[in-house]
Amino acid sequence: MITASGFDSVWFGIYLVLMIELAQITPPGWIQSVCDQFVEH
Repeated sequence: MITASGFDSVWFGIYLVLMIELAQITPPGWIQSVCDQFVEH
């Protein structure tokens, strides 16, 4: 499925692992609270 979409499976695996590690370090709720400080509602 990944190679049929035109992506290299090795680079997709590296990207996927990095994104999973980043999500474990910084949960999305923390990023949203930081972004809310810079955006006026």
